[in-house]
Amino acid sequence: MPPGAKRGQKRGTFVVPSRTKPLVSSTKHGQRRRGKDDNEDDTAKRTKDKGHSFDRVTIDGHARARLGNTYWQNVYHSTVQPSDESSDEKKWAALKKALAFDRMGLRLDTVNPAHADSCRWVLDTEAFQRWRNSELRDSHHGFFWIKGKPGAGKSTIMKYLYEYVQDQKLGFVVLAFFFNARGELLEKSVEGMWRSLLYQLFSTVPECRKIIEIPVSNEIEKTWEVATLRESFRKAVLCLRDRKVICFIDALDECCDQNDARDMVAFLENVMQSTHRNKIFFYTCFASRHYPQITIAHSEEIIVEKEKEHESDIEKYISDKLIVNPQDLRIQLETEIARRSQGVFMWVVLVTREVVEAFNRGAMRKELFNLLNSLPNDLDDMISRIMRAGASDPGLLLTLQWILVARNPRSNSLLTHLYFGLRFASGEKKLSAWDPMEIDLKGMARFVDHSSKGLVEVTSTCRVWWRDDFQCEEFWDYDVHFIHESVREHILAGGLAVLDTNLRRNVEAMSHARIADLSVQFGFLKIVNQILDLGVDIHALSPCVVRRTLSTLEGYEMLQLLLSRGLDINAGTDQDGCVLELLVTDLGETSDQVQWVLDAGASVNIKPSKGFGSILEAAIWPPNRSDRYNRLKNVRLLLEYGANATGQDNPVLPAAARVCDLDVMICLLQAGADPNARNANGETALQILASASGNDEDYVEDVGEQFDEDDQEGGRTYGQPRAEDRDDRQTMTAIQLLVDYGANINEECHSYGSPLITAVAKNKFFAAEASLDLGADTLHRSEVHGTPLGIAFGKPNRDMFWLQWHLGTAKSVGLPNMNELQRKELMNVMGGSGPREEKIELVKGILPALVPYL
Repeated sequence: MPPGAKRGQKRGTFVVPSRTKPLVSSTKHGQRRRGKDDNEDDTAKRTKDKGHSFDRVTIDGHARARLGNTYWQNVYHSTVQPSDESSDEKKWAALKKALAFDRMGLRLDTVNPAHADSCRWVLDTEAFQRWRNSELRDSHHGFFWIKGKPGAGKSTIMKYLYEYVQDQKLGFVVLAFFFNARGELLEKSVEGMWRSLLYQLFSTVPECRKIIEIPVSNEIEKTWEVATLRESFRKAVLCLRDRKVICFIDALDECCDQNDARDMVAFLENVMQSTHRNKIFFYTCFASRHYPQITIAHSEEIIVEKEKEHESDIEKYISDKLIVNPQDLRIQLETEIARRSQGVFMWVVLVTREVVEAFNRGAMRKELFNLLNSLPNDLDDMISRIMRAGASDPGLLLTLQWILVARNPRSNSLLTHLYFGLRFASGEKKLSAWDPMEIDLKGMARFVDHSSKGLVEVTSTCRVWWRDDFQCEEFWDYDVHFIHESVREHILAGGLAVLDTNLRRNVEAMSHARIADLSVQFGFLKIVNQILDLGVDIHALSPCVVRRTLSTLEGYEMLQLLLSRGLDINAGTDQDGCVLELLVTDLGETSDQVQWVLDAGASVNIKPSKGFGSILEAAIWPPNRSDRYNRLKNVRLLLEYGANATGQDNPVLPAAARVCDLDVMICLLQAGADPNARNANGETALQILASASGNDEDYVEDVGEQFDEDDQEGGRTYGQPRAEDRDDRQTMTAIQLLVDYGANINEECHSYGSPLITAVAKNKFFAAEASLDLGADTLHRSEVHGTPLGIAFGKPNRDMFWLQWHLGTAKSVGLPNMNELQRKELMNVMGGSGPREEKIELVKGILPALVPYL
């Protein structure tokens, strides 16, 4: 049995230590790698401490050596309540569990510790000495404020002070909360802060819970009232008559609501006044940027970048990290970097790394100074420069987007997904199953560091696992995050535009969509599920991504997964429309997928985005669809699920006539479509057939556009229409179909007039022939074009085809009805190109009365 364990304790549980180390050389603030001897020294130093009891589970000195700063984070997960617990014990156990939340101490853990021998100067500053002097509380009221520029190292100083107060054994109850703008809501909200502080306070001083009353329901609370939490904290602090309490609250500027942050500071001022009157030692240390401003009446304050000792820390870091030879060159570079740093530690980290990398590539003295002089002084500009320099590597953009939207950086799955996603995006389309013996997590961390150009950091945290046989095992959890919050802010401000100009706005939404798109392209349901678990916003998935998802081998299962995660199947964009629209306008086999989305609740009467009047019209339109049967199946499905085929505002029959699809036209007419309905251009289905003779390039050709070039005369000789062509038969059959269902063969639509006039005007012989056979009025006159015969004689055509048309029309109309102009045009036809003898024989056979005029 492990030391300190009691019989009845749950076995096989996790204990989370704070032993965190970076895996790559580009560590923040020069963190020194910990070795075996360091761990043994720490363990030896702390084993003399008494074990900490939590809910009757003892954690001895060895475990405390590993738990460190965040022992409260997950200990409550590893406890079992004995069956003889009193109701009060159960109540407070439930309270602790309700206060706790995932990743409660993560930000404190992930702040890199101070570089060797740095940050000690804070203890010697006049402001710190005054703050710790209880006789001067009237001047500062217990507040100490650390302010500085972004990247100056404020969080590192806060972590140093937190650990210093703990190690000094001064009898303080030490509480801490580090706001984390990259984390979940509770990690960056005042509610999360109060819950964390109360949790730590109850865990450290159990007796303070007796004087407050917080009702806890049988079910774990999901949310808390901030007013209840802070009032409970005030009462708890006021009951600590003989204890000293110190709070470290870092990164107030990262609180998600600055008004809440200001209210919290004001409330703590009131608590300070109450503790001062009651002789209770309560101190608070804040850290924040200069902006947004939060004012306080009394406090001691330091500004990090203005402290000379801080500059000395920077010089120590540069001296330790700038591995350049010879010595005089190194000294000159150190001096120049320190001079330009302006107290911003993160700028120094990035610049030092750039110079060292250039030296390792073989850069000489002049080149190194040219590089240093070219680097911007501003941290934000420095981040932008790194991005531009790495623009040729597509992995940089993907890495930054992935980390931007990842909700759980402390996850081995995040590291593995990011690694394989980068490999896949780089062109390795066939990735073999992961073999940890071939590709270990440390190798993945190096790959990610290289892909991010140092803007992303991978750290690892040791976790202890007690096996069922009471053997202790260690393994590592990996945390992938930006090296500093400034990187994230730069990206959200449009910084990724240097890599992709489309990412100036809506960076998060577009990044979510890209990661989801990449996971879809993997084609594995499990991968998609895991990536959704990482926090990808399901509402950020574009309809195009969802549509591609349906095309995978597990398309149906993927659709069910996305729906279970809250996908709105009817959501769409102005550019692409909704998923259903994309499917019905696709040229491939999509009827099964259309069935899936209709079963999932897709609306058949939603407004499309690409100029169609309805989804039904969108399904009919694609004229170059090779699979006409698929079009018909989609139309039938849409009608079955309630698509409106009878609407007068957006009639669909004209669309079917435009592609001359007889099966679809029959389907629509049987569903009640009006054969005389007009589209937005005022055209009926008959008019469209007469003017275009269909438009589907698979089987519809415009016979009026068939011609042969006459090279000698430079003119056009129109060939005979091919009666055997399927488009001609299709057109004539479609016209017959519409008339059978009640279409008016003589109805005028627009300036062309009736379908017969339209067919003649546009040289559509077979459409005109079909109209005549169905009783079209040959004497019907259009206000613009006149009679069909007049239009025919006015055509500048000189061939046998149009002679037949002229003679046939003259026979049906009657020679006496021809005016002088029409007769003259007939004579012109007879005298035009073509063998005259054949023309005369043709006239004798069709209309002998014309022979005297020849």
